[in-house]
Amino acid sequence: MNSKQSEVWEKLKQHAQETSDFHLREAFDKDNKRFEKYSLLFNDLLFDYSKQRINQDTLSLLIELAVASDIEGWQKKLFKGEKINHTEDR
Repeated sequence: MNSKQSEVWEKLKQHAQETSDFHLREAFDKDNKRFEKYSLLFNDLLFDYSKQRINQDTLSLLIELAVASDIEGWQKKLFKGEKINHTEDR
């Protein structure tokens, strides 16, 4: 784990503590567009994460972690057929 990843993990841990009293019912009551914000339709697949303990800060931190982890670089390696899972030698 690089230092940027560690930094974001720490932010995520702090965020988890700060949102430990998060309640879905309240989240849906406060935001009638929660389903639209936290779900997406790709072809015929619905990805609904609106019923998870997530808010905009959570989503931003997860995106920050993906960037810090070089997800685009790993994706390029995957599509080029490079080994990306060295623990399983594939």
